[in-house]
Amino acid sequence: MELYDAMASDERELGVLGEPEARPMGSGKGAKPPSYNVQIAVDTATHMIVHHDVTTEATDNRLLYQTAQRTKTVLEADTLQVVADAGYANASDAAKCEADGIMAAVPAPRPANTRGDFYTADAFKYAAETDSMTCPAGRKLLRNGGSERDQEHRYRADDCSVCELKKYCTTAERRYVHRHVHHAAMERMAQRIKDGDELMKLRRSTVEHPFATLKDYLGRRFLLRGTLKAGTETAFAVLGYNINRAIKILGCQALIERLA
Repeated sequence: MELYDAMASDERELGVLGEPEARPMGSGKGAKPPSYNVQIAVDTATHMIVHHDVTTEATDNRLLYQTAQRTKTVLEADTLQVVADAGYANASDAAKCEADGIMAAVPAPRPANTRGDFYTADAFKYAAETDSMTCPAGRKLLRNGGSERDQEHRYRADDCSVCELKKYCTTAERRYVHRHVHHAAMERMAQRIKDGDELMKLRRSTVEHPFATLKDYLGRRFLLRGTLKAGTETAFAVLGYNINRAIKILGCQALIERLA
């Protein structure tokens, strides 16, 4: 009953027998193993791991602000510059970061296109002064409701039936486009990547090696069950990694003197 109670509490349909806190994670087809999502924040100058966490989030999409804010707290910093991959792109988190003095640089997510042959939402240009959108054919889409839960505004074209580009846009009478209320914050976040040509290269050369090292230390799997115990395993691995980094930076004797 423990697993079913946990699933009911979290409103989820999938669970793992014997490991109620874990989540099925992974990409591709087939069964997904019970997993935890390990997050690390790495300093670009020293390559020391500044913050780490073990989460039950199946993806990184809702972890940008949480990880950045906790890193900022650890550093006791007033402001923080963060670079992450596109998996962290989230409009709400982008706005939270800006409000908290965190300048995040994250590539924009790939626009959803279930049809594959229709214009995606990024083909429609937004005009803040009129709170409207313009389609590739130059027609206006006016705001028409939205979703408070999803934090989205909906924009509707008046009539697409006579549009010469309709076959590239929709099979319905008119086209609807949804825009997140904090979309502008996500655009600014993506623009920082475009303005800093080397930022993604810096990210790869900073965080990938420490993450791979932790996997090696942990034997690519956790030995213990539960978020707390998995977090403890990770903490020991991070400690070992950081000590090795400190030795390489300071030398053994200097490190011993500082720890004395």
